[in-house]
Amino acid sequence: MLVDLSGRIRNTHLPDSKALLPLFEAVVNSIHAVEDAKINNGFIKILIQRGHFQTGLIGEGGFAPIEGFIVVDNGIGFDEKNYKSFCTSDSTWKISRGSKGIGRFLWLKAFSNITVSSVYKSADKYCKREFNFSTEKGVYEHTHENLNTSDIECQTIVQLTDYQSPYKEK
Repeated sequence: MLVDLSGRIRNTHLPDSKALLPLFEAVVNSIHAVEDAKINNGFIKILIQRGHFQTGLIGEGGFAPIEGFIVVDNGIGFDEKNYKSFCTSDSTWKISRGSKGIGRFLWLKAFSNITVSSVYKSADKYCKREFNFSTEKGVYEHTHENLNTSDIECQTIVQLTDYQSPYKEK
């Protein structure tokens, strides 16, 4: 079975009153990744990307508009199982946790560009997986490499950029 990603995104319901739901989905993925890593020093960072201009002083409502978000965690990462689930429409991989397998479609409903960079441990080696994700191209510019070092930590960075209307205004 093939999935028409443009059609899937068109049929994905995201009311503009829930403009932050795609960010929430990315954070939930990070929470699961940190839990799965079974580490004591787990973290999740959320960075807000704003436009390059400031219209006034902070506190006077002069913030530049939000253009996107970056979510960083030190969880298990995009290992083979998680990457396969990501590439599977409506995946049931995390159904026992309440996941519906549609979070990444919400990302594309509200953002034009998604970039993922993930360092994860596979057996006794570290690997790095990077890819872009868009409605037009699906997963593209995918790279995967074995890292020849043990002096590295697991980390995943998900960038949700080019916030779209009407979500951007909400």
